[in-house]
Amino acid sequence: SKLRVDLAAKLHAIDPTVLSEQQRTEGITKLFYLQQRDSYASSQSLGLRIEGISRPGKPFTSSKVDFKRLKEPEELVRALCFYVGGNSAVHRAFAKALDELAADLRTSPWFMQRELVSSSLLFVHDVGDTNGDSVRLRLIDFAKTAELPDGRSLSHEVPWEAGNHEDGYLIGMDSLCRLWGEIDVAHPHSPIALSANDETGRKAEGGEESSLER
Repeated sequence: SKLRVDLAAKLHAIDPTVLSEQQRTEGITKLFYLQQRDSYASSQSLGLRIEGISRPGKPFTSSKVDFKRLKEPEELVRALCFYVGGNSAVHRAFAKALDELAADLRTSPWFMQRELVSSSLLFVHDVGDTNGDSVRLRLIDFAKTAELPDGRSLSHEVPWEAGNHEDGYLIGMDSLCRLWGEIDVAHPHSPIALSANDETGRKAEGGEESSLER
């Protein structure tokens, strides 16, 4: 595989201790970069990671919190709890939407015949929603989605290995449904202890937004 100095620079910015001087000079492969990057997040253990959370007027909107470095399940639960903000109607509506999406994906020929790489789930709801009607859950980011050749299909429940085309998408969905069920709506502002590196929250005008990558 091709060695890339740009990826070495990106990985060095994430963790200055991981690369040798030779690797920084000559470069690293994309596979090595992706494996190392994912080891700092929940991607390897849970099949998903939080890309960002935005809540207008709340601390995480303007603070430099690196959501991609959330790794432990309890850290993700606290972040999701923060996003819900104590709104039980929104929490229930998203729980229903997640369960329905997971069921629909398992019976979708389109889904089973495609490998989804770096796709995301976008969560959006309106501030002040008291009945959950504003909740929207959308699959986004299909630039790297590829249809399998010769009518092949995937299980989406097997971790990726070189050549198997599996993306583990349903592993991430099942983890997300489980984490969502652990949200304590009564305590929406639990703190998250993180080393802040970059700003990943994205502000949604008049609403609240969260993005998770699978």
